[in-house]
Amino acid sequence: APPTGLRLPCNIYDWDKNDNIGAILTNVLFADYDHTDKCSEASPIGVNTQDKRNNHFDYLTMFRNVTVDGSKIMDAQGSVKDIVIHDIDGFTNPSGQISRPGMFVSNIRSLKAFASQTCQNYPNGISYCPDNCYRTITFVVDQESSKTFDLRVTRQSDGEEVLVSHTYIYDDDTHRSHYHENTRRFSVSLPEGSYKAEFISELQQTWPQFVLPTWEGIPLCEGYVSAFNLTLVEPPAVCNEVIVNGDMEQGIYGWLHMSWSHETKNGDL
Repeated sequence: APPTGLRLPCNIYDWDKNDNIGAILTNVLFADYDHTDKCSEASPIGVNTQDKRNNHFDYLTMFRNVTVDGSKIMDAQGSVKDIVIHDIDGFTNPSGQISRPGMFVSNIRSLKAFASQTCQNYPNGISYCPDNCYRTITFVVDQESSKTFDLRVTRQSDGEEVLVSHTYIYDDDTHRSHYHENTRRFSVSLPEGSYKAEFISELQQTWPQFVLPTWEGIPLCEGYVSAFNLTLVEPPAVCNEVIVNGDMEQGIYGWLHMSWSHETKNGDL
């Protein structure tokens, strides 16, 4: 891997500790990363590309009085696709205009569409959204019924909407895809406003077998969405059986693997 000043983890492993905050950088200067020699691929800041866990960035990271001196900012390539880093005093704004808090995010539409100002794209897969503060919520759902699902999030004030894909990595693994802890996740990071979220499949409203909303840590900036302003729309229930595939006529569909010593592909649970 090329030299990197700070390589951030993707995930918090001890959840519900330290307020679910990954790192707070204060009074840090990144300098001398512009090279034309063998270190030409050096980067001030990067993200771990090996240990992706849920293929999602939940390592809540905040910058305060952090300066990146040079043309390079951050390398987000080859990592997860939903990086969200808080510049809580606006000091790290690549444009040099220090004002209110801003956000470093992966260069994808779902992380930029609701920004209060136009996000600026930079090399290596990163964007900066000035005058914004996001908070992230992850909807944890069953992995079996949700392969074709997207999460549609709509801002109530103007109808602006985004489709958020899941970050699942085990669909092609017949064994691990049945582990009870390998749930599917849909994550969305939002500034303040009123929103509704709904699961869709082929553009039709639908619902997984279960949904567990999980709010990630609270950032040290103002202007992020609150739990009171996000509504998850649940369509009318259709229940043909109390236990999904309770008679196992569909094999092990809907049944989750609880033992580490057996192979689900052989029918073991």
